[in-house]
Amino acid sequence: DVLSRVLNYARHSLATGFLVAAAAGLLGGLAGLAGGYLGGWADTVVQRLVDALMALPLLVLALAVVAALGPSRWGATVALVVAFVPVPARVGRAGVRPLRTAGYVEAARVSGAGASRVLSRHVLPNAAGPWLIVVSAQVGGAVLAEASLGFLGLGGAGAAGSLGAMLGGQAQTYMHAAPWLVICPGAVLVLLVLSANLLGDALAGALDPAAAAGPAGRASGARPAPPFRRWGSRASPARACTGSPGRP
Repeated sequence: DVLSRVLNYARHSLATGFLVAAAAGLLGGLAGLAGGYLGGWADTVVQRLVDALMALPLLVLALAVVAALGPSRWGATVALVVAFVPVPARVGRAGVRPLRTAGYVEAARVSGAGASRVLSRHVLPNAAGPWLIVVSAQVGGAVLAEASLGFLGLGGAGAAGSLGAMLGGQAQTYMHAAPWLVICPGAVLVLLVLSANLLGDALAGALDPAAAAGPAGRASGARPAPPFRRWGSRASPARACTGSPGRP
């Protein structure tokens, strides 16, 4: 039954997309956090690794990793995680580096706070917004890349296939006699990617309204709200550093 297969494979494709985006975002975010906060040789190593991964197109890099690990579902997942790591790493590093010399971070260091406390209470909450937007935006790309590997026969479909595998094989042979074999999985794949992209746009609008509004929003003077409030603090970072009293 085409409908049951499409529904089952769509569930697996969507789960793979979320898993790949979360794992790549976590690994890339940790790498970018370490490089951006520590600086020096750690930052250099992270940047060179990210540059090496970004030197190859995403799908070509995934194909190379699948060829090394073998065509299986977990091999394809690991390949996609490796291919999607560079962007969260760069965004995480770009968000952390300006905070190293921020006034409230320096004040926390002077007050005797350790590196773990500074990172968890002052750096991460203020750098997580762009990182979350990038991770959510990568879900749709991961679903599409997983379908591409399945279409090429490298997804290791087994008992749990993929929408890409449905688009290839016998569907191509009987496409003229039974066009629904291609139309149904293709339409569901488009809807999945579109839904994931809309989710990313909604999250971007919630965390950064001015950027989501575009030039008109910036011209109107809309100011983006901070993505997270500093844990355990009632005053803003600038007010805490300058000691200026707040408005009643």
